[in-house]
Amino acid sequence: MPAMHESSVEPDTDADADLRQRERQRILEKIGRYRQVCGCASGALFMTAALLIATAMAVFLDWRHHGWIGFTISALLFVFLSGAIGKMAGLGVARLRIRWLRRSLELKHGE
Repeated sequence: MPAMHESSVEPDTDADADLRQRERQRILEKIGRYRQVCGCASGALFMTAALLIATAMAVFLDWRHHGWIGFTISALLFVFLSGAIGKMAGLGVARLRIRWLRRSLELKHGE
């Protein structure tokens, strides 16, 4: 009878080890994806939104009293800075995700 008990424990142990290995691999892949984030997607999103806002301002606001050169320079600066802020936001979010993932692992495994 004890031999049956031991043999029934071994597959569970192997299954647990396999599950832990798959979970570890999934977590490492997720961390790898977060580390490769460059912020380009969020930068492009911010830049596109800024371009749409600048275009709407050009159409609906009376910018002529500032002159087209002043408006164009301001709009380009706004679009460029928005892209840079979006890029930094994307990098920051990726860092936060890595920290949250590490913290959840520490809580889960008691490290």
